[in-house]
Amino acid sequence: MGIGWRVDNHCFLVRATVWYELTFYKRAYAWLIPGATKAKVLKHFGKPREAEACDHRPPTWDGLPVEEVPCVEKFRYFSRISIGAWEVGFDKNGKVVSKSYLSSP
Repeated sequence: MGIGWRVDNHCFLVRATVWYELTFYKRAYAWLIPGATKAKVLKHFGKPREAEACDHRPPTWDGLPVEEVPCVEKFRYFSRISIGAWEVGFDKNGKVVSKSYLSSP
């Protein structure tokens, strides 16, 4: 077990960590379905970096209009190593009513 093994092992760990970070929110976002509970969102996404009241725009699901269920709170998630943000909107009962990915130009 020479230095080559340690370097190869270290490179693998770095690549695996980068892959995990790049795909973590993408995988959670793909899992997200309308009506999911806030607790399930927290389980899959973790604690949001931002939580705030929704604005007055109608909710959308990946940019497509959804039935008019008012959004009262939204969570916003940011990756540490990629550009963009994932938003999840909740109704007054803590159920998911909207989701969007905001990419930066």
